[in-house]
Amino acid sequence: MAAKNTTVTEGELALRENIFPGADKRLWEKTRDQGFITIPKTMPYIVMMLNEMSEKGKPLGDIYQILWTYTWNNNGFIRLGNMRDLAFVAGFKGERGERTLRERLRSLEVLGFIELKPHGNNPTGFAFIPNPHPVILALHKAHAEADSAKKAKLPPLREETFMAFLVRATDIKAVDVARVLKEQNEPPKGAAEAPAKTKVTFKIKPKPVKKAAA
Repeated sequence: MAAKNTTVTEGELALRENIFPGADKRLWEKTRDQGFITIPKTMPYIVMMLNEMSEKGKPLGDIYQILWTYTWNNNGFIRLGNMRDLAFVAGFKGERGERTLRERLRSLEVLGFIELKPHGNNPTGFAFIPNPHPVILALHKAHAEADSAKKAKLPPLREETFMAFLVRATDIKAVDVARVLKEQNEPPKGAAEAPAKTKVTFKIKPKPVKKAAA
């Protein structure tokens, strides 16, 4: 697999150089230029689903994506001390900027895409970003198993967007998605198996033989 990936990469680089000569010196390269993060290739679909789950006029996708850029060394951990700067880059300006940001953070927390902890007087002092893939898959499973009444209380999840996400995750060989789907399809541990049918046999007692009269 590694050899195949190397061949594909070399082919892509050769094609890029033919189409865009000198691209290697002009691109942004993480190990050379520093200041980088690693994000899943499914991020555009995650952002789209978050926006579809959001209240009207209160999209969550952009702020979620911004939060990723505030992590260090791919640890998913964020210090939210400078809320004013984060609110500014998220487009929340004025006196209500920080309050609006906190409202969006709480909405992301309710959906399960981030976790929040207080720090001193700041009710949203720290944030952690868990793997979003299991969150999405759990939400989809909840929709599939819920009746119409319960489904109405769940965050909206469009099937066509989820399927597009699933196709992309399959294309990039996202092993976490494959693992969670396998776990979801397996019967729960300790589930009682249907008892095997017991074959019932009836023994017929032979009739006693009458002794012949002497």
